Amino acid sequence: MVEAAQVLGGLERLLEGRLGEPERAIETLPLALGCEVDCETFDAPVWADVPELFQRMMGEELTGVPYVDVSVTASDDQRSLAVFLVNRYLDQAVTVDFAFEGLQAPTAARLRQIAADSPFARNDFEHPDRLRIVDLDRVSPATLELPPHSVSVLVLG
Repeated sequence: MVEAAQVLGGLERLLEGRLGEPERAIETLPLALGCEVDCETFDAPVWADVPELFQRMMGEELTGVPYVDVSVTASDDQRSLAVFLVNRYLDQAVTVDFAFEGLQAPTAARLRQIAADSPFARNDFEHPDRLRIVDLDRVSPATLELPPHSVSVLVLG
């Protein structure tokens, strides 16, 4: 299955700087970019543990929830991008193809990712590193394979 993420050139102010501690900084950059994702969707009932206030706003079920969720931020000079991706499939990897509109396509990339063999995996005293962020160098920013039930940040530029 091939998914397409369109990174558009429209910018708006998001944050004044990076979040988190310097040694563990979240890759969020100060400008939000508009983006579109073309992928399969699913419907899900509203969970019983969702507060009643939100249940009224959300209705009986969530419809059209994308299996792949994407958001993009950029540096002030637009030379660096951070693409945040979530693969909601429980047992299926997804290939994402990127198209950049209104921006120069980046040539260098690195990937930060967290994934496990099960969506119920967790760290414990015996296995403190079962879930951890893995840093991977990437050669091409054009295509990315997302493991099932994973969260990834592709840092471009």
